[in-house]
Amino acid sequence: MKQPPTRNVLTLVGVKRDGTWLIAQAQNTIGGPPTRPK
Repeated sequence: MKQPPTRNVLTLVGVKRDGTWLIAQAQNTIGGPPTRPK
């Protein structure tokens, strides 16, 4: 049960496009703080 890196890429792209909204989503998806907060 391995998650594809699609979510990671989408998160990175989303962070650049949306800003902080995606970061909050990533935290909810991963279940923890982001690795590199901006």
